[in-house]
Amino acid sequence: MSEDTTLTTPPETVDNRYPEISPEPVDKRPLIWGIIFAVLLIAISLIVAIWLFRHPDKAVIVRDIVIIFLGLSTFFILILLFILIVMVAYLVLKTNDLMQLVNREIRPMLYNIQETTGTVRGTATFLSNHAAQPVIAVASSLAAVRAILRSLFRR
Repeated sequence: MSEDTTLTTPPETVDNRYPEISPEPVDKRPLIWGIIFAVLLIAISLIVAIWLFRHPDKAVIVRDIVIIFLGLSTFFILILLFILIVMVAYLVLKTNDLMQLVNREIRPMLYNIQETTGTVRGTATFLSNHAAQPVIAVASSLAAVRAILRSLFRR
């Protein structure tokens, strides 16, 4: 007896949009590692703070190093901010150049395309009115005459 595979779907192919209400177990290892890391970070900070509180002469040296580090990082951030401002100004200028290109080159092309489309539309209308419609009218008249003649001479 064959099994019906349409009713049972393997769990790998199921699209689970809401994993928090899923019957499948959720992997809690990232959460556990995050909690361990936070606890270790707090413990190390407390140990360093207690050590600095008990050794004020060394705390002065650490304070000076931190001040120098903060000054250098602020200088580095200001340099990066200046580079970012220059890049944004360059992009604005290039965007302005692109807009001028569109106005100079592409708009006239679009205008010419619009004129050509109007000419093609007029030509198609002219051919439809003066060539296609008369041919269609003659063909339909001949088909009507042929149908009438067939129905008359078959009897």
